[in-house]
Amino acid sequence: ASAFDGACRHRGIAYNSTALNPTPPRPLRSPQPGAAADGKPAPFETERGTGGAVSILVCTFRRPEGLTRLLESLGKLQWRRERPPRVEVVVVDNDPAGAAKPVCESARATCSLDIRYVKEPRHGIPYARNASVAAMAADATYCVFVDDDETVEPLWLDELLRVAEAERADVVAGRVEARFLAVAPKWVERGGFHQQTRFPTGATLDRAYTNNTLVCCEALRAMPALFDERMQFSGGSDTHFFRRMYRAGFRIVSADDAIVYDWFPESRMTARWIWQRAFRIGASSAFIERDFCGRWGAAPVCLAVGGYRVLKGIVTIPLGLLGFERFVRAVRHVCYGAGLISGWFGVKYGEYRRVHGE
Repeated sequence: ASAFDGACRHRGIAYNSTALNPTPPRPLRSPQPGAAADGKPAPFETERGTGGAVSILVCTFRRPEGLTRLLESLGKLQWRRERPPRVEVVVVDNDPAGAAKPVCESARATCSLDIRYVKEPRHGIPYARNASVAAMAADATYCVFVDDDETVEPLWLDELLRVAEAERADVVAGRVEARFLAVAPKWVERGGFHQQTRFPTGATLDRAYTNNTLVCCEALRAMPALFDERMQFSGGSDTHFFRRMYRAGFRIVSADDAIVYDWFPESRMTARWIWQRAFRIGASSAFIERDFCGRWGAAPVCLAVGGYRVLKGIVTIPLGLLGFERFVRAVRHVCYGAGLISGWFGVKYGEYRRVHGE
């Protein structure tokens, strides 16, 4: 495979993670009481009574049906450990009209979840994410980010905690499996455009996303800034944040058995959406590279890789004669490359001004 394609995919878009961060930096923190000699935090040990609360953080915007499904699945959490931690769910509503409030009230009445409802009137994902962190329990040892269009497996949280303990990790990224709310076109299924790359449990990653990620609150509090509010509608503030955590020396690992299901509505089963998503990811990736490396320092990644991806897409467009999914994939290369180049010039694409799903 080409060095530009890399070994993994950025939400369905190939990238070369080792080229961006060839050597992880050393941890910043010195060993704490009970920590390992390498400076990694002591594990969360609820079975021995030393753990605090776990805050599940959910940001939502006008998706009452999706939020209902998520809260129902969270109400069915199961545990393999004898002494489970205290769990709270913080729902941050980014809708000034408060559409999520009745959903939270209904969930409180029908299950044993400790649900706290918070309204964040400033529109934009980074505002909601920052508000969720500010609202979590003061004694939280871990927080977990999950999206309002997902559902979780019963042992999902137990597995995230198990991996955090076993790996002494600061961040644990679980597995996300695509599911569809309507019958998906055959070309969508064949193309695998909505599936994210799987990594074996314990594998070291250089980034994570807020669609299924546990974070040690000690590490979170050590970060000088959280989600960048300049990325209000462009998306990518989670990628930006977790890459900053990685660059600061915090350890991110995978938990392949901590599974959530990402439910895609019919509006996201189109070639147009796939291409728009590719352009947006390219543009937001360029913003991140410029923020880390400066405009000219980011040029090799944004311009060289972007140009390569555009050319690769153009060259492979004729493969569309062998199947529509191949045509979609070829144009997706073009869109991602164009996004990288446009983002280097300062273009932002506000994908998240529109809501998909209900």
